[in-house]
Amino acid sequence: MALGCPELCFARGVVPELILDGQTGCLGHTLDDRLSGNGRIGEIDRSRTHLHVQSNFSARVVAERYAAISRSLQR
Repeated sequence: MALGCPELCFARGVVPELILDGQTGCLGHTLDDRLSGNGRIGEIDRSRTHLHVQSNFSARVVAERYAAISRSLQR
């Protein structure tokens, strides 16, 4: 995703928190759902996928969020 490649994944575990269905990838609950995402992958804007990762999961963003949590726990 950091390179702009949309993901095709099962909607299990942490995956739904990382991928925006239909926007940065395609999620499925069953194999049929997952396979139907193959036909929609071309509709996803690769630059939006990249920006989603940069805005939410870059080293800087993650470090800032951890620091904010740490500060809130110290109060």
